[in-house]
Amino acid sequence: MCVEYCWLAIMSQNQALLAVHQALKKCFHVVEEQQQTWSKIIPEFKPLLSSLGNLADQLQACQKVAFEYTPLRGFLDLQQRLMYKLVSTMEDVLDQVAEKM
Repeated sequence: MCVEYCWLAIMSQNQALLAVHQALKKCFHVVEEQQQTWSKIIPEFKPLLSSLGNLADQLQACQKVAFEYTPLRGFLDLQQRLMYKLVSTMEDVLDQVAEKM
């Protein structure tokens, strides 16, 4: 009786391991497909993300500059207009990113 119980326990464990193994194979297959999809898509986004990074750098630089102490002080609202233009351009690039998604 003990032999039969041990044998049933081992068979049950083997069935459980087989089920886990099959589930993991399915999961890894899905992960592999997702990785391949992202590998194809990422290059499309690199130029847009690079553009966003450059625009963000320009926006930060624009915010840090005290225009009133530069030769550009004669241009009224220059800082606000530049910031508006940069933010608008960033929104356009983000729209392009959204279209690709």
